[in-house]
Amino acid sequence: MESDRIPPNEIPGPPVGNARLFAPAGFGSRLAALIIDYIVMSFPTMLAGLFGSYSVVIVVSILTAVAYKPIMESQLGLTFGKGIMRISVLTTDGLRPNLASAFLRNLFFFMPVFPYAVITERMLQANIEPGDQEAINQFALENSPMIWFFLLLFSLYLISCFFVLLHNKNRALHDLISGTQVVSYR
Repeated sequence: MESDRIPPNEIPGPPVGNARLFAPAGFGSRLAALIIDYIVMSFPTMLAGLFGSYSVVIVVSILTAVAYKPIMESQLGLTFGKGIMRISVLTTDGLRPNLASAFLRNLFFFMPVFPYAVITERMLQANIEPGDQEAINQFALENSPMIWFFLLLFSLYLISCFFVLLHNKNRALHDLISGTQVVSYR
């Protein structure tokens, strides 16, 4: 029934409300939550690897990277890693972000996944032996635009993450762009 649905901002979980009441989450707790989330996100990929081809693994990896964090953060205000670390994503108004805002926030996170998947697929197709330096150099030369694109996107992701250390409220660049913040609710 439509009347039985709980509005997104009333789902049990971390507190919501005036964002100024919560302390900004520090770099260490955010990093620990990210590492935990990487572990969590690796499980669907590992299962796909057990039962599917490499192409299936790539698709599952991309879908997991694109969907996990935005859906969790928009519905619950946190991911498994953030929950364990007792931190939450809120808008600057103190509410859980909507799906569009959570997606925008995580754009920095999953943008490098696409060129990485292309590079990895091309490396596997090239069937390069680990010690064959000439083949590795040739591969790097032929794929340098994609490699540089990946490095650029990954660098933007790292800059965004380390921005937390520079901002007076511990907000990353992706938080500023999406109007969100990560707070501690210990």
